[in-house]
Amino acid sequence: MVSVVFSYDTEEYQVPWADEATKVWADLLTKHNLRGCFCIVGEKARVLRDRGRRDIIDALKEHEIDYHSNLHSVHPTHAEYLNELSWDDGVRRCLMEETTGISDLQDIMGQRPIAYCKPGSSWGPQVAYCMSILGLPIFTDAPVEFSPGQPMWFCNQICLKYHLSFEQSMDTKNRFEHMKKNFLKIYNSRTDGYLIMYSHPCRMMASDFGDGLNFKDGLNTPREQWIPVPQRPMAEVTAISEAIDLFLGFVANEKIPVVTYQEIHEKYKETDIWIPLETALNILQLVSHELTYHHSGSIYLSPAEIFGIAAFILDGYNHIQVLPATIPVRRPIGPTEDCISEAPTQVDLDTFLSCASQANQTVSSNHRVPSVIDLAGTQISPSDFLKTAALLIKNLHQFSEPIQTIIIEQAKSLPALAEREDFKNMRIGGWLMTPGFQADNVVAMAKRQTWTAKPAVPMNQR
Repeated sequence: MVSVVFSYDTEEYQVPWADEATKVWADLLTKHNLRGCFCIVGEKARVLRDRGRRDIIDALKEHEIDYHSNLHSVHPTHAEYLNELSWDDGVRRCLMEETTGISDLQDIMGQRPIAYCKPGSSWGPQVAYCMSILGLPIFTDAPVEFSPGQPMWFCNQICLKYHLSFEQSMDTKNRFEHMKKNFLKIYNSRTDGYLIMYSHPCRMMASDFGDGLNFKDGLNTPREQWIPVPQRPMAEVTAISEAIDLFLGFVANEKIPVVTYQEIHEKYKETDIWIPLETALNILQLVSHELTYHHSGSIYLSPAEIFGIAAFILDGYNHIQVLPATIPVRRPIGPTEDCISEAPTQVDLDTFLSCASQANQTVSSNHRVPSVIDLAGTQISPSDFLKTAALLIKNLHQFSEPIQTIIIEQAKSLPALAEREDFKNMRIGGWLMTPGFQADNVVAMAKRQTWTAKPAVPMNQR
């Protein structure tokens, strides 16, 4: 069965009258006993508090409170500053920029957000990773998902796209029928997963976005010079509100399941596990043929998790000359820099095992796949290391006398998902950025983090 999420990018903080739309949405959902997910900008929460809008804050508390960045479109946005930084510097900058917004949102709304929604098309994999660190394990309006309506793990977040906008029906003649028709077209085309229907609450009352007027093309208009957001005529606002009321009533009367991001997380969250050696061997056999996520039974592992398993096994063997009976599944991120093996080579067993121990230490200490593996002065890629390690572990398991010379196997440097359409043709930018802006560095980092990608599997199927 398909479940629906009603998600709201609650971001317009430039004009006080737009605040009313947020309350209308919250009250309509409450009227029909439906729970929405309001992804609120930190500054929006602060202006609601500072304008004394306790009534709106209380109305929102009936629903799930999620996070939509600290300042939304103020430059530099995520993609703009991340494009100039290394992975680690980008993570530090993101933590510095966003911690205040999350803290203020929690203090004002009295709820800890569970989901993060990117502001417009500005994002980067470091943001996804930071949000997982900060306790927001869901990435909504994500640039990727496993398949339509099916969640995917990426950078340790559960990712789902947005699928249908309320806004596309707001300027039509028969608004309710238009909403209903568009909704049923997608809803009836799926058998399970999610349909995320979203809106920007301000658009009920505003005919345009303030962002487009004040921050387009890299512009940072000072607050005192902001161009006012154009307001819809009151008759139009009333008609839109009535259509939304009818639509939410239709969803409630049809008993269409409506869920929150918290419920999605409870369904798909992963707990610490150890797997038996036999399961590890099955998955390592698969990854020796293709660098991608693999599964054995109900256990699905990303390439980064498989790397951690291989390094753990060989580190254990390096110390006690026995393959460990059980192996922990750690969740490292992928390599943060490119590495191409210098040349095909071979090394002795002890050298390779020593490097495996160092790689295992990197996974444990730095929570990432190392970008470079140093084999006695020769650099090889983590993908070459993983393929070689998988074949070596198979040999150590099958034969009492281990092979003494290790031939370094060659593999593609990026997982297969990096060639999928959404990753292969990924673009980050748009009308908000300075004309000609290309976030090539951010896109490259996102493709490297396909090492962390795998389908999200419900807990009751594991």
